[in-house]
Formats: sequence, C-alpha cells, structure tokens
Amino acid sequence: MITVAIVSLLAVVATGQYLAYVERAKVDRAKSDILMIALAVERFRSHDFTYPPDLATLGLAGKLDPWGRPYHYTELSGPGSKGKARKDHKLNPLNSDFDLFSAGKDGVFKTQIDQKFSRDDVIAAGGAGFATAFLDLDRFKSINDGLGHAFGDDILVEIARRIRGAVASGDFVARLGGDEFFLILPGVTEREQAARTMRRLADAFDPPVVVGQRELQQRFSVGVAFHPADGADAATLIRAADMAMYRVKKSGGNNSGFFDASMDRAAQERLQMENDLRTAIHERRIALHYQPRVDCRDGRVVGLEALARWVHPDGGMIAPGAFIGLAEECGLIDELGALVIDEACRQLAEWRALGLRPPRVGVNVSGHQLASTALVPTLSGALARWAVEPECLEIEVTETALVRDSESGGRQLQAARELGVQVAIDDFGTGYSSLAYLMRLPSDTLKIDRTFLVELERGEKAVEAVVRSIIGIARDLGKAVVAEGVESVEQVRALDAWGCHVIQGYVYSRPLPADAITRLLAGGGIVQPVANVPVQGPGQVRDA
Repeated sequence: MITVAIVSLLAVVATGQYLAYVERAKVDRAKSDILMIALAVERFRSHDFTYPPDLATLGLAGKLDPWGRPYHYTELSGPGSKGKARKDHKLNPLNSDFDLFSAGKDGVFKTQIDQKFSRDDVIAAGGAGFATAFLDLDRFKSINDGLGHAFGDDILVEIARRIRGAVASGDFVARLGGDEFFLILPGVTEREQAARTMRRLADAFDPPVVVGQRELQQRFSVGVAFHPADGADAATLIRAADMAMYRVKKSGGNNSGFFDASMDRAAQERLQMENDLRTAIHERRIALHYQPRVDCRDGRVVGLEALARWVHPDGGMIAPGAFIGLAEECGLIDELGALVIDEACRQLAEWRALGLRPPRVGVNVSGHQLASTALVPTLSGALARWAVEPECLEIEVTETALVRDSESGGRQLQAARELGVQVAIDDFGTGYSSLAYLMRLPSDTLKIDRTFLVELERGEKAVEAVVRSIIGIARDLGKAVVAEGVESVEQVRALDAWGCHVIQGYVYSRPLPADAITRLLAGGGIVQPVANVPVQGPGQVRDA
C-alpha cells in the first residue's frame, strides 16, 4: 500500500528532452525514493515517456497545474487503484521559473529523463540494459556539523552541477536527500563502460569546491549495479547499488565498486547476525569472562577486566571483536553496555555473598556510550540494584575515543568519578594525547597498549623509551599504571624494573569464566607466570 505522495512534479520540454523535478513532503524518505526511482526505471524499461504522467499509476488521483505538477490530489489504496480515496491534499504551487540546482536547497531530488529505450521486446529478450549508481559524499556530515547546514546546502548545489555535467544528457540523476544521489545510465551494460562514467565523475570532483571564501576538496563513494543482471526492479537495484557503495565506504571511501552476489549474501548474514544479537541481549545470552590483573611482585590478583562473550546457539562463543562494531552500527551498543555493567555488578555481589573479597572489576565503555547521557545513570542504577560499592567498579575507555570527543567525554568521566567509580584510560599512548590534556583528564589508571609490548619483543629501543616515559608520567601524576597484553616472563621482568608492577596478559592468565575466577579467589587469589604462553586452542577466544 502506498503511504507516500509526490508533492510536486514539474516537466518542461527543453531541446526535445523531458526535464522533471520531484519535491517530496516530509514523508517516509525510503519509500518515496523508491517510488520515484521505480517510476523512472519503469519508464526506461517500457520507453513510456508520456507526459503528463498518469497519477493513478502512482496511487494518486488529482489535478495538474500548467507545469504538470499535482497541486490537488488524493491518495488511493495503491497503484492503479480505483478504490475509495484515503487522504486529500492541497498543495502550494511553485513558481514557473523553478531552478534546477537551487532546488537542492529545498530538499528537492532532481530527475532527468530524456530519451526512449529500445522496444519492450528487445529489453525483455535481454538485448538492452542499463547501469544504476548510488553515490554518497564522503565525510559530508563533518561539513554540516562544522560549517552549518546552509554552507552544506551550497556545497550540494555545486556537487549537483558537477554530477549533471559529468554524465550523458540522457542519464537519470536524482538527489535522494542529504548527500546521496542515484543515477540511471541507459545503454551502459558493461563494467568498463560504467567505470568510464565513474572516472568522469571523479574528474569532475577534482577541482576544489569554492563557497564564499572557503575551498573544500570533496570526494565521494559510489556503488554500481546493472539491470537486469543485479535486479529487475527499482527497489532491488537501489539496494544492490547501495550495498556496493557501502563496501566502498568500509574500505576507506573515495572510490567506486560494483555489486556482486556475495554482497547480498553478506548483507543477509549481517542482518541475521544483527537479529541474533538483539535477541541475545534481550535474553541475557552475553556472558562475561574475566582476565586477572596481577601484581608481579607477589602474584596477587589485584583486578579483573570483564570481557563480553556472545554465547551463540550455532556459532559457539563469539569474541567481542566480532560483534561490538555491529552493536554500534545497529544501535544496540547502549543496551549491550548496560547489560555488561549490570552483569559485572551482579557477579561482584555474588562473590561477596560467597564470602569472597573480589578485586575491582573493569568494564569497557565505547565511544558511543561515552557520548551518551545514559552512561552515568546506567552505572548508578546497576550499583544500587546489586548493592555494590562504586569503588569496586572501574570503567575503561580508550584514549582514541576520548581524543575524538574530549569535552563530552571528560564530563562523563568526571561524573562517573564523582559517583565513586574508578576510570582507566585504555590503549594509552595510541591517541596522540598531549601531556597538558592528560593532566586535565579525570582518570585514575593508565593502561599501556599491547602494541608497545609487541615492539619491545622485537627489540625496538625507541619503544622502550616511550614505555618508560608513560610509566614515569603516570607516577608523577599520581595515577596507577597497568601493562596489558603481556605474553612473556622477560616482558614482566622489564616492566617490573621500570616501575610498572601490575600486569595483565596471557603470561598470567587468559580470560576465565566466572566460576573459574570463583575458584581462583577461594584459593587465595595467587597466580604464577607461565614460562611459555600456550598457543590458542580449539574453542578458545582470544581478545585483540
């Protein structure tokens, strides 16, 4: 059932070509995009360029103004319906001198259809086809956020000019809204043909975009899909081209790529994994394993880091590296983070109830959680629910995440410390923090990143100087320091000599399930280093 409506459709004849503009109301964007592109695709397939269009084919009934725009129409129950009208609309007419590129400022997405395709029977026989392209501007959000939406709109107007100028006169170009554009390239049936068009687009983007006194170099990512090989209808082609574009984005952007069937399988698998993860969070099938932090001077366990494990019914135990990014992308990271914090507090309460004295437990907090206003209420709620003292809990946040959003992140960390929760800066030394920034940061512990230890193992003297400097900085600022990812007794001895006594890594223990930690604590909480770290065995999960 169609639930969207075209707000305006303007057509004029210019040098024998049809020029159409479509402006949408504030309606369901994805459905309206597909509706209009479906209309264009069907026209290309059927060589039907009759104008004005038959509104009934769009599930509408109404009147057109002198420029072919439906200014009074009603929604029907679906395309071609002759049923009872569902909703009545009256629209404000547009000026007849409505301009192609200034339309971009008003959220208009533009279309141009200029010539017929070959006959229906030829197309049906596969004798003709076309390419579609989904183009997305790289890092455009930073322009809107940093320079304002009005400036961004001016950029879009210029980008629209360049795209229109780089493709053939008979090509269909639509701005889908935001910084996304969709193209239909009639007669383009081979990858090399499409690649030539993509190169022309890249050449068009080479000169800096000049707006006022500013010059910006704007790049794009684009995915290409072919009709009929990759899809026989608009919705399928949009989805295929979008998936190809998404893969380009994931690979760093500023490039073009072609759809292939593996992308569809990967998308289906990703969707299934997303659904499975959502279910796992709701059913609390996220287990925590705990890796001990050990004082190398006496072997005492002085801390634990809680590491999430997804217990998948088919995939077994899945490490966080395989699903944390997915949780962030699909909006589940806050729920997942809240579950981890709650489970850590519950486990602390259970150990206390058994008469044990568990050390402080650290839980990882993502950059997304750090930017959320829900973090501190989540912490306070879990602590209260399980009657756990705040000083028993520590949150770990990466230095990189803090550098990315230092002001907001600093406020959140300060609020957590005021609650009584300890704060550790994870992966320290990788985020290019200045000493002045470090001194202002509300934190209690610095964790030396394992990449430094890997370099130490290779005998890099410069890295040794860096590690010793981090230890000295922590000492001078009155902060604790932990070395993580330690895997040899030699590394333990070196770190101990330099003044870092708390060690976390496989040299002492891999992450253990809660019952194994219970036995460890009940036995006195002493761990001895392993001379040779064992190779990861079947069924074991190793954290990055």
